[in-house]
Amino acid sequence: MSGIPSPDLVGLGPLKALKGEGPIVAAGTLGICVVGLVVGQVWFASIAHKKPSTMTPQWAAATERYRAMQLQDPIHGGAA
Repeated sequence: MSGIPSPDLVGLGPLKALKGEGPIVAAGTLGICVVGLVVGQVWFASIAHKKPSTMTPQWAAATERYRAMQLQDPIHGGAA
């Protein structure tokens, strides 16, 4: 602590603060990625079996009527 830099840190500039912390940073980053993937998979698995509310027969019929009224399907719809 005499103010003289260690010979192994000379020339690293601002990167000397990261010397020796690479494995710790990599492990932390990997841990965060793994946690995110696990949480995402659990969330996806919890909603994967549910049908959206727009899949009811009433909704599909109303959507089909609306699309026909708006001529949104010109190849197969009312504008053909």
